[in-house]
Amino acid sequence: RQHVIDFELDQLNKIVQEEYGLYQAEDAGSKKPKITLIIVNKRVRQRFFQQTQSNQGQTFIDNPPQGTYVDQGFVEQSEVIDGKFDFFLVPHSVTQGSVKPTHFYVAENSSNISKMAILNFTYALCYNYYNWNDAIKIPAPCMLADKIAGFRSEVGTIPSNVDLHKLPFYL
Repeated sequence: RQHVIDFELDQLNKIVQEEYGLYQAEDAGSKKPKITLIIVNKRVRQRFFQQTQSNQGQTFIDNPPQGTYVDQGFVEQSEVIDGKFDFFLVPHSVTQGSVKPTHFYVAENSSNISKMAILNFTYALCYNYYNWNDAIKIPAPCMLADKIAGFRSEVGTIPSNVDLHKLPFYL
């Protein structure tokens, strides 16, 4: 995460400055785009449970329901400082075992999107994966990027003289 913040976000800001710096001289009305960068980590060790009581007064420990988010206590930065904060989200449910949450860290929020809007948006994106009709563990754009990276690693072993558009796994 720190590598993304230190190097890749800095490179992104430099590119935006170069591209929009050129256009500002020609068009005084153009503005630089506002960026919201959210770092997603699906490999976390934390587990969350909820305590429920039955009609007979017995206490049970269950998995939290879909859409549960934790933004206080276990997080590094619960208050929004300079647009940065982090939270855990349980976007999916499991039928066996304990559910593993996903950790989100908002590293840049120059667009000033509210914390609640980011929480709702990331949860909604977990339902947009075309290959599954329920929520998945990470937002759909992250899953698609992971799939494309996997496909690219397979394509990297194919000689460059082969026409990739004729192969069945061409994207």
